[in-house]
Order: sequence, then structure tokens, then C-alpha cells
Amino acid sequence: MARSIPTIGINTGLETSGWGLMTELRPAYWEAILHAGGLPILMPPLTEPTQLDAFLDRVDGYLMIGGDDLHAERFGGVTLPTVVPLEARREESDFRLLDRLLARRMPTLAICLACQELNVALGGAILQDLPVDGPEGVLRHFTRAREHPPLEHPVEVSEGSRLASALGHAGTIFVNSMHHQAIGRLGRGLRRTAWAPDGVTEAVEVEGQPFFLGVQWHPERMAGDPAQEKLFDTLVTKCLK
Repeated sequence: MARSIPTIGINTGLETSGWGLMTELRPAYWEAILHAGGLPILMPPLTEPTQLDAFLDRVDGYLMIGGDDLHAERFGGVTLPTVVPLEARREESDFRLLDRLLARRMPTLAICLACQELNVALGGAILQDLPVDGPEGVLRHFTRAREHPPLEHPVEVSEGSRLASALGHAGTIFVNSMHHQAIGRLGRGLRRTAWAPDGVTEAVEVEGQPFFLGVQWHPERMAGDPAQEKLFDTLVTKCLK
């Protein structure tokens, strides 16, 4: 039986600080879930199957977050010097988590890195380093830390997609430019549902799943944008069913 207030699991990162290794999560993720009417439940990196299953038994849906870069060896590549590798325990946890979310057909929204992880989990590959700087007219997908406000770029959302339904419309929307990696070869069972003018994939959905979407941008950092807020509203609503 679905709960009156859906519980949404959120994975967390691992970051090294002066105090050692720390669990990390930007507030914008759980704030977006609260604003949509859900109750966020944070999950540390778990790699034991019984622990993962016990956690997922307690939530109605899942929000997978962004982070650093995947090790290219995971998809048959060689890691480039420009890659900032994800902490190994977090990466292992994320892929074990994805396997279970897919098997359970749990409503899931995967953001940025998580969108790329979803693609790799289904046999796809990653473009390891999109141009950060280029000649005038070349689309930039990444905002440098000193640039405020963040860059934005347009994406085209496919008509009839679950993403279009979640956002409230298809066609052109503007999203933040906050990634230097992107989906390359598409994984099996994935449908491309949004793309940038330069052809870079910006969103995917898992075919045959009720609601399993990945977006390359960061909707949690676009508070006040009705379409992006509706994306979280839709995730929470799907968990009520």
C-alpha cells in the first residue's frame, strides 16, 4: 500500500575533506523532494545486497544524484587525464542500486552522473570530455566555477515521451550547462528523449518501465522553473500509485 506521503530514497556521495572521508549531499536534492510533497530518505553507499534490498523495501521511489566521473574501464574505455574519478565505493554502490531499481520497476529520476551510470549499466558508453572552451558558436555544456550565473543551453524534448509528460510539454526548453561528460553509445532498452542542438543526448527513459528517467542537466538547481519543479512533482505522484 502506498503511503500518504511518498518516501523517496536519495543516494549520497563520498568526499575527502580535512576531517577525512565524509558523506555528502547538496541540500537542493532533498529540498526539491520536500517541495514536491515527498519525504526524502538518504542512503549511504551500500554494496551488500541484503542492505540495499532492506533500504528499498522502505521507500516508494528513488532520486539518483550527480557526482564526479565514472572510471572508463567500466564501459571498456581508458580513463582520460581530464576525468575526476568517482570514489570507488560510491561507484560500486550506484551500479548495484541501479540493478535493483530496474528489477523492482521503481519510479526513478536519475540526474547528471546518474543518467550516465544508467546508460552504462545497460551496456552503453560515455563521452569522457566534451569541450569546456571552444570557438564562438560551439555549444558549451559546462560552466566553470567562477561563472555566475551558470551557463544555459536549449534542449529539444521529444513529443510523446514520458519526459515531455513530466515537464508538461515537448519542444524546446532551456537547462543549465553543468556537465563535461555525456552519453555516447546508447544502452539497450533506452530511448533518447531530449538532445542539445549539437546532438549531445540530454535525457533518456527506460522502455517498458513505468517511470525511469535520466536527465543530463540539474533540475534541482532550477527552483522556480515550473517545468523543472513539475519533474519532481511527477516523480512523487508516480510513487503514490
